Amino acid sequence: MNGHLSIPKMYKLFIGGKFTRTESERYLEVLNPSTGTKLCNISRASRKDVRNAVLAARIAQSAWASKSDYERGQILYRLAEMLETNKERFISEIKLASSVSTSDARKEINACIDLIIYYAGFCDKWVQLSGSVNPVQSGYFNFSIPEPVGVVAVVLPSTLNLLPLISRICPVIASGNSCVVLINEINPLPTLSFAEVIATSDIPGGVINLLSGQHNELIPHLCGHMDVNSIDASVTSVNELKQFQELASINIKRLNVYSSSVILPAPTGSQLVACPDSSGKNPPYVILRERAACPDSSGTEESLIKFISQINFFNKSQTCNLENITKFTELKTVWHTSAL
Repeated sequence: MNGHLSIPKMYKLFIGGKFTRTESERYLEVLNPSTGTKLCNISRASRKDVRNAVLAARIAQSAWASKSDYERGQILYRLAEMLETNKERFISEIKLASSVSTSDARKEINACIDLIIYYAGFCDKWVQLSGSVNPVQSGYFNFSIPEPVGVVAVVLPSTLNLLPLISRICPVIASGNSCVVLINEINPLPTLSFAEVIATSDIPGGVINLLSGQHNELIPHLCGHMDVNSIDASVTSVNELKQFQELASINIKRLNVYSSSVILPAPTGSQLVACPDSSGKNPPYVILRERAACPDSSGTEESLIKFISQINFFNKSQTCNLENITKFTELKTVWHTSAL
């Protein structure tokens, strides 16, 4: 034999700490954006794969939440160590899959490692910062104690490579939740490789589950699942936001949506409006909105700002703060008598 037969890698789903083939046996091809050559095959998840992932996340969540905050922090730190060890591999994969420069790929990997370490240090501190002792009448003590919501469905945007995954799953698992993630649909390669880092770290199987496939097929099954307690999703239009709101309303899921940009249709009668973030935390941005799609019939700038304030835009300053953890928790009130 004169030539070598190239065998493209087949990336499987990551469910319950194991690499499993999709139940439907379907697959998708990932192409090099520069040359159009085939890089690998990825599994195309089905509805049954979603159910299996949610079940694995539910089984793992209670044991993960029962671990001490210090132990969860040590496990996350170990995850950062594993990513640091495989840094050069991920830099080459990001360059190959998205045609970015070596320096940009290195910056993204370094940011991922820094984020994991940041949340590893936050694991044993966030409860003290978000809990409270409440004033009540004498003879009693009243405490507000944060607890994880349970299973979180995470829908990643089709931007960057690995950073969106790290920035979304770290606050979810730091607080004791488990998650099922729909990975980047356009550039899934670095995220699927990260599953191999998770598998060789100390994170228990089922805490992080990664599904590849087509978002329009999987989102209704995942976000509408009755055993999912919270949704964290990237949106790019009002229609997408409405879809997530409807799916969250089925069993009153907690909904967190965000986007780096929102571009909406511009038919006749549309207007270009500069909408600064009402919270004052994000820079001004420009959004193109159809007046008829506004929350009220007036279509005023005030109504646009009110509507867009629901969206948490992704940026580095927004990623590293306590609020990102408390979005995936709920407060429990505990009463004690002074005798205790």
